Amino acid sequence: MKAPSAALSRANVSLGTSIGVSREENQDRTLFLISQSSDPAWRFALGMLCDGIGGMAKGEEAAVLALTTFAARILRTTRLRPEPRLRHAAIDANNAVFSRYSGSSGATLSAVLVTQNGPPAGVNVGDSRIYGITPDRNLRQLSKDDTLAGYLGQERAVEDHHARLVQYVGMGEGVEPHIINIDTREHSHILLTSDGVHWVPREAMERAVSVADDPSKLVRKLLTLTSVLGGRDNGTALSMKSSPWWGRDNLNAELNLICLSPVNQLEIWSPRAFDQDNAPREERDDKSRPFAPATDDGANTLAAEEPASRKPKKVKKKRVGGQPRLPLDDSKPEVDIVFPKRDGR
Repeated sequence: MKAPSAALSRANVSLGTSIGVSREENQDRTLFLISQSSDPAWRFALGMLCDGIGGMAKGEEAAVLALTTFAARILRTTRLRPEPRLRHAAIDANNAVFSRYSGSSGATLSAVLVTQNGPPAGVNVGDSRIYGITPDRNLRQLSKDDTLAGYLGQERAVEDHHARLVQYVGMGEGVEPHIINIDTREHSHILLTSDGVHWVPREAMERAVSVADDPSKLVRKLLTLTSVLGGRDNGTALSMKSSPWWGRDNLNAELNLICLSPVNQLEIWSPRAFDQDNAPREERDDKSRPFAPATDDGANTLAAEEPASRKPKKVKKKRVGGQPRLPLDDSKPEVDIVFPKRDGR
């Protein structure tokens, strides 16, 4: 039985994926982003998972576009509270995928944002899931599947048509992201899974959670479990601590972005990302600046392509809402997040 998998672990976070035994390609994509800075607004962690929808064209490409668009919007909106920040990012991801594929392709989305101030929050569209793990290693499903079974309160579909998605990223008009508030007193860790992982019996998942005392062990056990039980679909899992764990070791006005995927790592360091000048008074009040989604879907994705003939724009550094912000706020990003194609991954 061949079920190649890949995993990457660091302290307090682990993510991994497996193609399974019956799939020709892996349409799951997962990414973990941590932002470190001397400014509290730029100290956050973001775990993301997208599952390309089987049976639709180019599900892998839709998952990549959804995930990178979502990540770029999170980077651009540090002035917002976590809940609207996640909601707008999910809507922008939906618009970007729909703009490219007109509803013929799509993906699920599950993501959790941990900020320096306030409790973490999650967002879910589709049937990938967000679980909370209690301090005594119990598993609780926090998200609701966007399927008929989910709406009926069933953990698993009783009939085949009950498993069909009611909404997904890329459907276009009408998408309604589910926002999830997470209590760190009740849930010390968060687990994101694609349906290739959580299709296994609930008792088996709970057993894996109870015996795995850190994210790395948990992800590896879940991927092994899916393979042993047949691996009929791509399986992906991301486990992370629910409360801030990063130190204050970045004392200067610098920004350090680290992106982790199961097969590679990208680190971005910007020593002059911030402008320390005072912002105009009208820009200091977060609540007075309503969010305006961008009309150009390409401007919302970290994988946006720039024409070869276009010269890079000179970006003025600004402070919005009393917080520093990246050049990404004002122009298309110069950064690509690439998922290397490797055998079986």
